[in-house]
Amino acid sequence: MNQEKFAKEILKKFKMEDCAKVNALIECGLKLSKNDEREKINSTTFKSLVEGLRYLNELIQIFSLK
Repeated sequence: MNQEKFAKEILKKFKMEDCAKVNALIECGLKLSKNDEREKINSTTFKSLVEGLRYLNELIQIFSLK
């Protein structure tokens, strides 16, 4: 499977096909707080999302250096 197809599948899986590209996902020094009112998510799903996004980030950095 090529990287572009894999990237599109990850974004589709997590309903992020229309997301905008950003340089930084979080503001430096931002303090996060717990929000108990939000919908709970499956930890396996969350881990899969994070790993997929980390992989995509690596691909972007590798190909932007070429």
